[in-house]
Amino acid sequence: MDYDLIPLLTLLEKYPESDVATKLLGFHCSRDDDRESYLHNKAIPMEKRAMSRTYLAVSKEQALLAISQSE
Repeated sequence: MDYDLIPLLTLLEKYPESDVATKLLGFHCSRDDDRESYLHNKAIPMEKRAMSRTYLAVSKEQALLAISQSE
């Protein structure tokens, strides 16, 4: 499967925060509720404070496939 790895910070610099937040709410992970909750509730504030970095795996069809975070 082809995908691009996009830093969340790049999206926040390019698009309004509310648009990015809305897009992130579309991500669901049946295997890891904590990861889903982090993305929905903490990823943007922590990114803005430089407390962690989040990277999004996005398919060529613009579907959010996975996330990775570093602290």
